[in-house]
Amino acid sequence: MPGIIQFLGFVHREELPEIYALAEGLIFPTHSDPWGLVVNEAMACGLPVIVTSVAGCTLDLVQDGWNGFVVPPRDASALARATASLAETPNCEWKWETEAANALRLTRPPPGLREY
Repeated sequence: MPGIIQFLGFVHREELPEIYALAEGLIFPTHSDPWGLVVNEAMACGLPVIVTSVAGCTLDLVQDGWNGFVVPPRDASALARATASLAETPNCEWKWETEAANALRLTRPPPGLREY
């Protein structure tokens, strides 16, 4: 239901695609996180993301205002503005989906390259 924020708690990995399909975006207001794999997952599903600048994935995946929003940690006002911008941007899903998928493609190793 639009306009509803739900906190689901723990969800099994097998259930994640269904949950992401129901979502309109991901808000990741971490105060500290070495990466934030949930951001990768959400972007792979074409969701717009709002992340804090201290999440490790931010520099590699999120370009503020282009494929998501980056806010300072512990800044409730900035988080509220980014959330409102996301909710009020009409017909933005096509842009988010394309840009989120492109950002993830850029971070994957080339085919044939062995990962260690």
